[in-house]
Amino acid sequence: KLSVNSKPGNPIMIVKSFVPDHGSYIWFLNETKASQPSYLYYDPKDLYSGVFLEDHGGLLQKITFKDFAKGLAQPKYLINYCDVADADKDGFPEFYLTYFEESDGLDPKPLKVIVYINNKNKIFSKSKITAWIPFQQEDKYWEDRDANFNQLPIKIRHKAEEIVQKAKSKIY
Repeated sequence: KLSVNSKPGNPIMIVKSFVPDHGSYIWFLNETKASQPSYLYYDPKDLYSGVFLEDHGGLLQKITFKDFAKGLAQPKYLINYCDVADADKDGFPEFYLTYFEESDGLDPKPLKVIVYINNKNKIFSKSKITAWIPFQQEDKYWEDRDANFNQLPIKIRHKAEEIVQKAKSKIY
């Protein structure tokens, strides 16, 4: 059990979500000084996130995320597109973590929406959709969905795809 945010770094967003009959969840999105050499920005950051269940006397970790700045790549939360919603109306919210990996060069860059859900066994699972944003005229936009994403209820998939489209319109 933890009594405070155990993820490294400083929180840039904290979301608290009360779920009737399930408890109170806290979602931390943190940034910390990059652990590896990175040259894209003056002050590169690593990303850490976690969803925790509040328990008597502390927090129980349910699922975590991390991505690191390295070389000429820098992941960045897209805070305005991170969300907690109950798209499938099953009484338990999904956590939508959205981030973009900036890099030098003209290769397509990944925009990712990771969806954390609590399944019927009270175990969190992760699903992901990645939109590849082209930066050269000859490149094409495309999306990858992992196997878990394709198993999500359709309303949750649509919510994640909608987030991708909205975030993409601000980048592309």
